[in-house]
Amino acid sequence: MNTKVVLKHAKALIHIAYVLIVNAKMLMHNTIMLTRNTIVLMQNTIVLTRNTIMLTKNTIVLTQNRRTLRSFHYPSPTMRDALRVRIGSLLVALLVAQSIGAGDRAESVVKYRQSVMKAMAAHMTAISMIARQEIANDRQLAAHAEAIHGLSVGLGEFFPAGTDATKVKSAARPEIWGQPAEFKAAGAKLESESAKLLQLAQQRVTASNAAPNLHARLVSQVDAVGAACKACHKTFRKSDTE
Repeated sequence: MNTKVVLKHAKALIHIAYVLIVNAKMLMHNTIMLTRNTIVLMQNTIVLTRNTIMLTKNTIVLTQNRRTLRSFHYPSPTMRDALRVRIGSLLVALLVAQSIGAGDRAESVVKYRQSVMKAMAAHMTAISMIARQEIANDRQLAAHAEAIHGLSVGLGEFFPAGTDATKVKSAARPEIWGQPAEFKAAGAKLESESAKLLQLAQQRVTASNAAPNLHARLVSQVDAVGAACKACHKTFRKSDTE
C-alpha cells in the first residue's frame, strides 16, 4: 500500500481518537454537572418539605388559637376586630417567613443574590475580554464560563416572596413576582445560553485554535449570554436612574 495513503489513514484515525477523547471529557463533565444539579434539587426538595411541614403546624396552631378566641366573650366588638387583625397579620408574616426559607432573613437573601449578580458581571467582563482577544492568556476561559453557568442555575430561587423592594431596598422590579412565568423563562434562557458558552469554552481549551469558526462562535455566544442578561434586566431590574 502506498506510504502516503497509510499515513493519511493513520492521521485520520488519530483525529477520530482525539475527537472521541474530547467528547468523552465533555460527557463526563456534563454528567458531573447533572449529578450536582440533582443533589441540589434533592436538597431544595428536603428544605421545601420541611418548610411545608412547619407551615402546616403553624397553620394548625393559628386555627386552634382563633377557635379559642372565638369562645371568649369580649365586652367590645372593637377589641374582637383588633384581635382578628392581629391574628391575620401573624398568619401573613408566617407565610412570608416560610417562603423565604428556613433561617434565611430577607436582607441576607437580597445581599446574597446581589453578590451573585456582581460576580456574574465580573466573569462576563473577563470572558468577553478573552473572547475578543484583548487578553492573550485564555487559561481561565473555561473557568469563567463554568462560573457563569453555575451561578445561573437556580438563580430565580433567590427571589422568594418577601424579598421585593417594598421589604428590602434593591433594584428588583415588582414584575418578578407579578409575572412569575416570564421571570422563570428569562432565567431558563440565561441558563441555556450560558450552558452553550461553557461547551464552546471547553472546546476552545481542548481543540486547536484552527478549529473551524470556533473563535467566532465563542464571541457570538458571549454576546448571546450578554443579551439574555440585558433582556432580563430590561423587564425585571430597575435602571440606575430610577
